[in-house]
Order: sequence, then C-alpha cells, then structure tokens
Amino acid sequence: MKHIINILLAVLVFGSASAQMVMTEGYIKMEMTDITSTGQQGAELGMLKGAQMEVHFAGDKVLTSINLMGGMMNMSTLVDKKANKTDILINAMGSKMWAEETNDIANKNEVSKAVAGMEIKYDKSQTKEILGYTVTKATITRADQPGMTMEAWITEDIKIDSDFIPGMEDLQLKGYPLEITITTNGTTMSIMTKDIKNVVDMSKFALNTTGAEKINMSDLSSMMGGMGM
Repeated sequence: MKHIINILLAVLVFGSASAQMVMTEGYIKMEMTDITSTGQQGAELGMLKGAQMEVHFAGDKVLTSINLMGGMMNMSTLVDKKANKTDILINAMGSKMWAEETNDIANKNEVSKAVAGMEIKYDKSQTKEILGYTVTKATITRADQPGMTMEAWITEDIKIDSDFIPGMEDLQLKGYPLEITITTNGTTMSIMTKDIKNVVDMSKFALNTTGAEKINMSDLSSMMGGMGM
C-alpha cells in the first residue's frame, strides 16, 4: 500500500511542476475516478476513489494539495525553488502536522526513489482529446517492478520542467499528463484531469501552519507508513 501511494504521489507531484514552461501561472485539478483491486486491500483502496489533487503554480512555487476520504484528510506540498525548500502540511480530521526540509535533502526522499529507474515509451500513433488538449499515449515502466505499469495521456502544450522537483531531474517527460492509469499487482488506479485554468489565487501559497505540530520529514514518512500510506 505504501509503495502504491508513493508512486501515485510521485506522478502527481512531478506532473504538478509542469505548466510554467507554457503558462506563467495557473491551476489544475485532477481526480481519482476509479480504483479496483483483486487483492485483500480492495476495500481499503476503494476509500481512495474520488480523491482530488489541486495544483496551484506561479513563478518558482508549486502547491499540490491532495484531498482524501471526502476531505477528512488533506496533504499539501509546497515546493519553493527560489527558497530551496519543501513544506508538507497534513490535516487529518483536525490533527495537523507540518514538516519542512531543503530541496537538497528532499532529493533523497521516498517520492524521489519511487520515480528512479522509470522508463518512458511514447506511442504517437495513439491520440485523443481531453479538455480541448490533444494528448498522446505514453507507457511508463520500471525494470525492478515488472508488475507495475503507468499509462499516461500527455499533452505537449503544457511542458514538464522536471528539474523543478529535486531528485526527478532525469525524468524527462515530454509534457503534462492529463490522464493516468496505474496498474500494479492486481490493483488499477485511474486519474483524470477535471479542470485547467490560467489564473491562480496567490493566497494559496501561504500555508496555514497555525496549531500544527512541527516534526522532522523522516518522522512524517514513518508516521505515514504506519497509517498505511
């Protein structure tokens, strides 16, 4: 379960770093539209259906917020490239935790490890349209994870700047994924883009850490693992 969620977050986070190559600021909303599993974790994973990811980006900042279980849990990741730091704020049923670290350290975290070794193959013969954007199929695999495959439908009109996220500099995706399907060990997740705007609410970049328990990033990772994430 932890590895599946790390892969999912890796895809969403490196995707969230993209649009500034074409748009200087904007907003993107994605949703987990379906999730199925043949394993024992089927019911637990089913709780993730309907999870939403909102991305606000402007200049050197990208804020990615993931809402789970109908808003009972929210995880916000703010990457500030100019300030060379990443903040993560988690609000789980009113209990808030906040961790921060420099981007030099962040390139060693679990999300970075999740994308290491990924191979991308493009099939330009397969295209379709999503929200007015023409998208092309890309298949992402890992040699050390033969049971894991990601199918992404990518628009080159919104470029990826993978250097924005530490540890992902070598993952040169050719555009922004507007639709993603992840298959691993009998579990399939489908993620769709629901909205794209070329304006952003700048107030979103001020994380409200009032009342949050300040913890180390390593402790946060361990706690999330204990929660099944």
